[in-house]
Amino acid sequence: MTHGSIPHDIRLKNGIKDELIRLSVGVEDQKDLLADLERGFDQLKGSHQDVSNSKVHSQA
Repeated sequence: MTHGSIPHDIRLKNGIKDELIRLSVGVEDQKDLLADLERGFDQLKGSHQDVSNSKVHSQA
């Protein structure tokens, strides 16, 4: 279960802001994980798209 199922007001009371990114990893190599994260952050650089109201849920 993630923070997404917790009501917004309760999340805020617990310091869980909408900007929180949950990262769940398994047995991947540390270098691979860091490279993937760096690649993703590089793609976001310069992006001014407001995603604060986006609802994205993923379960693997």
